Amino acid sequence: MEENKYKQNFWTLATAVALIAMLAIYTLCFTVQAGTVGVVKTLGGISKVETKPNIYFKAPWPIQSVVPVDTRTRLLLIKGKEELTADEFNLISELTVGWDVSDPALFVTRLENSEAKAEELLRSRITDARMRTTHSIRLGDIISTKPDQPKNFASFEKQILDIVQASLPQDKEDKNNYGINVRYVRVKRLAFPANVTEAIFETMKKERKRLSDKYLVEGENDAKIIVQNAERERDQKLAEAEAQAI
Repeated sequence: MEENKYKQNFWTLATAVALIAMLAIYTLCFTVQAGTVGVVKTLGGISKVETKPNIYFKAPWPIQSVVPVDTRTRLLLIKGKEELTADEFNLISELTVGWDVSDPALFVTRLENSEAKAEELLRSRITDARMRTTHSIRLGDIISTKPDQPKNFASFEKQILDIVQASLPQDKEDKNNYGINVRYVRVKRLAFPANVTEAIFETMKKERKRLSDKYLVEGENDAKIIVQNAERERDQKLAEAEAQAI
């Protein structure tokens, strides 16, 4: 009976030691996975950033703590809103924006590692950039039947991107650097109010009629020139034939 009691105490002690060891490993180690970094805080201040996927050691809490930061590109949808173009057409553009964390330490310090705060900040700046860009372009710069339409479309996206990136400097000393950056802007959808759509179709009809009238006039002029040349050549040959007959 004493032997059974001894074995029971042994396994209880072994289990306790294993649990303590696991707790020690948990408090003294942390892992960095692919697509993330570990921001290490020492006594509340950031001491280093581990960027390579691996297992690292740290001092136990509260001396050191680790904040995992996702550095992969994230998507943000900017809903459409009516905005006036330079030629006074209302345009509704819905955007898809790709952004990521460019400076994990600043992201943790200034935005508290909060994706919601980052998206709120980006949403206001992207909306402002879209409004400024829309005000500066003409409708024909985006909606066109010309072969270079994709190029014009890409220019619209790039102009928005340039404005947003300028508002998010990457200088560590700049107060507007929040450790985030916008990588790309894509137009997901374009739409127009009903009155604008009718105006666009009417403009397109007028443009097609203008081109049609132009081609008709050019065709008539070309036909007149061909007839005149043919008549002149006919008269010349008749005159030569009469001369030879005489």
